[in-house]
Amino acid sequence: MAPRTEIPAHWSKEVRELAKVAQEQGWRFDETGKGHPRFWPPAETGLQPERFSSSPSDHRSWRNFTKALERKGLVIPEVEGRKKKGKRKGGS
Repeated sequence: MAPRTEIPAHWSKEVRELAKVAQEQGWRFDETGKGHPRFWPPAETGLQPERFSSSPSDHRSWRNFTKALERKGLVIPEVEGRKKKGKRKGGS
């Protein structure tokens, strides 16, 4: 499937927003044969694409996907309301 320039309306709000950020940084995106979003780093990097698929039972899938994109060079701005997880204070 050829990379797209328009963001599919059926993708979740979070994926659509991430696609806009990625597109501004020279990334491309398309869908797998099963409809999962796939993000392609800029061609000059020579890196492979990242695919996003999630299920309601996998609450870590979004974080894993965004971290994989960051490792490949995508700069994801902090979004208000999105909290970074860290260690809890106070033990237990």
